[in-house]
Amino acid sequence: MEKKKKTVKKKVTKTISKKKPISKAKKTIKKKKIKKVSKRRYKNVGRKKFDGRAEDVVNKLEYAFAMGCTDVEACIYAGTNRTSLTNYQNDNPSFLDKKEQLKKTPVLKARLKIISSINKSVNTARWYLEHKEKDEFSTKQETEHTGNINTTVIHTKEDALKEIEELKKELKDGKKD
Repeated sequence: MEKKKKTVKKKVTKTISKKKPISKAKKTIKKKKIKKVSKRRYKNVGRKKFDGRAEDVVNKLEYAFAMGCTDVEACIYAGTNRTSLTNYQNDNPSFLDKKEQLKKTPVLKARLKIISSINKSVNTARWYLEHKEKDEFSTKQETEHTGNINTTVIHTKEDALKEIEELKKELKDGKKD
């Protein structure tokens, strides 16, 4: 359907600060279509907003954090999104502290398992000492270097042979001293 336009000419005789009157002005009036609104209203459409009232979501989040999951993984497991979790944490700082504690649970369980198996296995005890007391029981030797390290880049075989000869001479001179 075509939209019908009506043009109306009106005489305007307004005076603005004692100046000449404004002459004829045109106004365009458009006929507006009125949209019919359906009687059916949709409510509660989409994912429900997580606000902490749903205990099952909080329990799932806590369980996931106790397994050592990241925030994204926990949100996937609980069926909520990251933004909702962040908003909930901002509103409930105690939950944020609890989350950090729950994330350390796997480390604590592993530590308890290692400690309990130390009595049964010498290898476990050795491994534990190598990792906790590196200065005394480490199998790797760590060295620290202070000072300058001189490096030379050798591009050809002839350059490499010359470099080797120079190093041999330096070693011989060093032994004579």
